[in-house]
Amino acid sequence: MGPLLICAIFSMIGFAKMTTMTKQYKLAILPERYEELKVKSDSNDHGNSGGQYKKASTKQNCLEDVRVPKTITRTIPNVIHFIVQSKCLPEEIANAHIKNWEAIDHHSIMYHDQNSIDAYMSIVHKDFPAAAATYKCAQDPLAKMDLAKLMLLWDHGGIAVDIGHIMGPAFENGNLIQDRDQCVFEVDGDLAANPRFLACKPKHTALYAAIVKCITLMPFVDDYQPQKYTWEKRSHSIGFARTFMTMVKSDDGNVKIKGQFEGDEIVQINATAINGDLFTSLPMSNETVNEIRLSAISREDQEQCQAILRNDSYKVDVKSLLDLVEYGKKNETCSRNLKFFKSKFDERSISEGRKIPKIVHMTSKSQCFADEFVEVMNKWAFKEHSIFIHDDAAVDKLLSREWPEFPMLQEVRSCINTGAGLADLWRSLIIWEYGGKRDVFLPFTFTNICIHKFYYSPS
Repeated sequence: MGPLLICAIFSMIGFAKMTTMTKQYKLAILPERYEELKVKSDSNDHGNSGGQYKKASTKQNCLEDVRVPKTITRTIPNVIHFIVQSKCLPEEIANAHIKNWEAIDHHSIMYHDQNSIDAYMSIVHKDFPAAAATYKCAQDPLAKMDLAKLMLLWDHGGIAVDIGHIMGPAFENGNLIQDRDQCVFEVDGDLAANPRFLACKPKHTALYAAIVKCITLMPFVDDYQPQKYTWEKRSHSIGFARTFMTMVKSDDGNVKIKGQFEGDEIVQINATAINGDLFTSLPMSNETVNEIRLSAISREDQEQCQAILRNDSYKVDVKSLLDLVEYGKKNETCSRNLKFFKSKFDERSISEGRKIPKIVHMTSKSQCFADEFVEVMNKWAFKEHSIFIHDDAAVDKLLSREWPEFPMLQEVRSCINTGAGLADLWRSLIIWEYGGKRDVFLPFTFTNICIHKFYYSPS
C-alpha cells in the first residue's frame, strides 16, 4: 500500500534465528548467478551505464578483475569489491589502483561496473524484498552504491572499499583482518563509523542491520521533498551497530575493539590509534568524481518512481478485513460481569482520496470486556469511523498468513515469547496491510524484541 511498498521498506523484520542463518555462509568468492549477470553485462559494455560499449579515452585506462584461488582459512573471503560507473577510469585513478591494489597478495579484486550492479540489484532478494525497488528509486548515486555494497557483502562476503581510496601502510601490513575475524569496520577518535570501508563474512547480522538501516535512510526521488544523502547518514548505516556491541574487549591500546553483535563477532578499527593510515584518499576533481560514481536515476525510471510514490489509490481490501475479524458473527457468550463489544463497520470510513482510512484497530484476548473498558472503547467511536476488535483468533490468523514482503516473519514470531511482543508485531502488520489507527499511543520507533532478535524501523 501507498508509497512504494518500496519501502517494504522498512523491512521491519530482522534478526530472527540469525545465528543459524549466519552459519550457512560459504567461503566462496562469488556464486554462479552473479557471475552470469556480470559476464552478460561485461559482454555488452566495458562498464558505462546505458548498455553502450565504452572504449577508454586517451586519458583513461580500463581495469580488469584480479582473481586468486579461493581461500578456506579465512572467515572473511579474500576478495576486495569496488563499485564504479565504468571500469574505464581516469588515468590517475586507474594507475593508482593498478600500482596499489593489484600488488596486494592473496586477494581477488572485483570491479563492479554499473551494468553488472544494476542487473544484480534488479534481482528480488528474499532476505530484503524491498532492496530492488529501493535501489532503483534512490535519489543519490552514493546511496545506491552503499546499498549495493552492503548487499554484495551480505550475499558473498569480502572487503568493500570506496573506489577513490588506496590502501595505506596499516592495511598493507597484513594484520588488519585476522583469519577468524567476522566483521570489521573503521571508526575515528569519536567512534563515528567511516563508511568507506567494511569487511564481513556473508550473512553477518551487523550487515542485516546495516541494510535495513540503509533502506530506511534512503533518499527517494521526490520533487516535493528533496533530500541529501549526507556523510552522517552513510556513517549511521553501519555505525549504529556499535551501540549494540556487548562483551567489548580493547586490544593494542584501543586500536581494535572486539565485541559481539547478536551472537556474531564484530571488530572496530580505531583509525586514529593505528600506526599509519588505513587508506589514502586519491585527489579528484569534481569531473573525476562524476566519472567514477554511479550515474543518477534515468528520466524514465524517475517518472515511474514518482508515479508510485505519489500513488493516491490507497484501496483497502474490505472483504479480507471483515473476514479477518469475523464481522457479523454471533455475539460471544461472556462470563459474568463482562459485556460483549461488537466491531462496527462504517462504509464512510474508507473513502476515495483519503490515504489513512478512518479505522480504529484494537486487539484483546476476546471481545468480552468490563464496563470501564467498554466505556473507554466507546470514546473511540468517532463519527464516520469503523472500529474492529481483533481477538486472539484474528491476531493468529493475520500472523499466520504468507507475507512475501516479510519472508522472515514466521522465524521472528517463533522467537517472541510474550503477548506484548506479539501485539507489537500484529500492530505493525495490521497497519501495513489495512491502514488506520492503532490502539496505542507510542509511535513506531526502533524496537527490539527477543534481545534484539526482532528488529523493525518506522514505516
